[in-house]
Amino acid sequence: MFYLVILFVLCATAIMIDIGMAKPGIPDSSRDQKWLNFATVCLLIYIAGFRNMGGSDFSIYATIYANSPDLKDFFEDYAYLHDHYFLLGIDKGYVFINSLMKTIGFTYFGYNFIHSCVCFLLVYFGTRKYTNNFSIVIMVLLYKMFFYDFFISLRQTITIAVFLSMLGDIEKKHPVRYFLLCIFCYWIHAASIVLFVVYFVRYLKLSQKTIILLNVIFIPTLLLSILNVPVLKIFDTILDWDIFGSDVIAEKAAGLLQGDVETGINWLHTIEYFGMMFLLTLTFDDIKETFPQSDMMIKLFLCLLPIFTLFRNYEILTRWKDYFTISYGFLFSYLAGIQNRRYRRAVMYFVILWVGIGFFRYINVFDEGIFRSYFPVRGMVDLYKRPF
Repeated sequence: MFYLVILFVLCATAIMIDIGMAKPGIPDSSRDQKWLNFATVCLLIYIAGFRNMGGSDFSIYATIYANSPDLKDFFEDYAYLHDHYFLLGIDKGYVFINSLMKTIGFTYFGYNFIHSCVCFLLVYFGTRKYTNNFSIVIMVLLYKMFFYDFFISLRQTITIAVFLSMLGDIEKKHPVRYFLLCIFCYWIHAASIVLFVVYFVRYLKLSQKTIILLNVIFIPTLLLSILNVPVLKIFDTILDWDIFGSDVIAEKAAGLLQGDVETGINWLHTIEYFGMMFLLTLTFDDIKETFPQSDMMIKLFLCLLPIFTLFRNYEILTRWKDYFTISYGFLFSYLAGIQNRRYRRAVMYFVILWVGIGFFRYINVFDEGIFRSYFPVRGMVDLYKRPF
């Protein structure tokens, strides 16, 4: 718990410094800001990369890592991986990454450290151009993504990081490279199939009227979720297709496609989302004028709208929201950049308070407070099983 408290305090301090250096009306970060942001990202890498826990999934992924073959056996047994090795039906692309790390000589702790380095750096370098105050993005990430995506859900985190590094391909109209990387992501985690559709958000013309129209279309569908109407029943036949590569994953998908109010998105998160939506609608023109590079993050935020409304009861679809959740942080950074200094500081203090409540609540409630006993592994002695 001590390390996590220090992490929160340092990230909050970084916001205060960063927001003081950010210049209103200037959409890009200064050199000093970039160094500050990079140092904060390195702090996140340290805390996540040297963890010795991650909820119940930590031991599951440890088992998968321990049972993954080396690269030679991986390719020789590729067609029969799940018959020859106890891999819990995990996606073969993820097994490949495990096999690669094991062949190089990393322990499970070492793999987690490399995983954190690669994923955080892909996220940072892939998205930093979209704001002049990345410290706010980091702060919101602490609450919305840090524990689940960087401590627990190792497969999806890889695909999230790769996807966020692909945003430039959407903007610059590079479909071949984008879809090849989508195939790679799908090989690692089948839920990333949604990324094939996301490319087409580039054709969405943003305006305040468009945002209002999308809300008018989707908000009434909340009634369907409240009544538990099985809106995905029409896709049941897809389960008969061999698209998952594993019977275990196919069975899991069948279960997740059964919508249930109890397994749906928490209403607190829904209120947060529509609160952000209200602020976006209200300030859209100012955001566009100050941050001309904001289109992509606004579109990612709008991708969450059908997930929070029509599909909110479907666990398999609510997991898709993590591909777009980082947009919250960028919207807050835009709100802090469009007004005078007093307004900017109000946004900063609100973000720190909001994130603080969510961050420490997660520490206390997840897996009966397991993160309260967080401490890092001892260092290189635990990361690598062979001498360098």
